[in-house]
Amino acid sequence: MTEIVFALLPNVVLLDVAGPAEAFRIANRLVPGSYTMRYIGSTRSLDSAVGLKLAALRPLPRRLADGSIIIVTGISGNHVDCSAPATAHPRRSDGSARRRLFRCHGGFRRR
Repeated sequence: MTEIVFALLPNVVLLDVAGPAEAFRIANRLVPGSYTMRYIGSTRSLDSAVGLKLAALRPLPRRLADGSIIIVTGISGNHVDCSAPATAHPRRSDGSARRRLFRCHGGFRRR
């Protein structure tokens, strides 16, 4: 079973959570037991970009099982606090670094 970990930041764009989560939910329905999902954050609750409060978030685990996927969702705004626990570098069970997948809702903004 593959664990999907969504790292949520303040001002998260809900579409960046709901879209991938729904895809994994459907895939798990087609092949039961393939995926589990976990939602983590730098705090136990945070506000989304549309004002909906998301709660019962878990902290970033120190270690993840081999094969886990971390999805760092997009936010509304121009700044991400990279010192926040949800953006830290989790480690594999053997202590090596883990890959992350960044999901962004928008395109690039020209200045």
